[in-house]
Amino acid sequence: MRAREFLSEDSEGGMDAYGGNSEINHGSKGKVHPNHTAAIKGWNTLPELPSWYYNMYRFGVHMAGSPGEQGMDAQSPSANQMSLYAFTDAEQDIIDKSKKDLGYKGKKLSNNRSEEPEGTNKFSPVAKPKKNKYGV
Repeated sequence: MRAREFLSEDSEGGMDAYGGNSEINHGSKGKVHPNHTAAIKGWNTLPELPSWYYNMYRFGVHMAGSPGEQGMDAQSPSANQMSLYAFTDAEQDIIDKSKKDLGYKGKKLSNNRSEEPEGTNKFSPVAKPKKNKYGV
């Protein structure tokens, strides 16, 4: 059984229990029912983001900062891709072997060394203890 055989979207708009006429439409995308267009104010859709949840998330984050100006890209460097993080050499060996055995090339986005970014305070602002004449 195919999904379209048991999942249907009624676009005709008769009056059965669900507000439609229970005719099954297997063709193209249906039209918005006039009752919906009358009742739903400001309905927008983004056909270029079909079920890509990461992109939907990014869009929502951008809306949260709007209407101000933001320097945000539509996608991050890893976007809708699986991300793996190796904290040890042994974990990197596991990732590399699995990629090789399964035929994946992959892409490395950072090196295996953790470094402090520029501008990070690397030294404590607290003065070092000074011993007095009694050695305390």
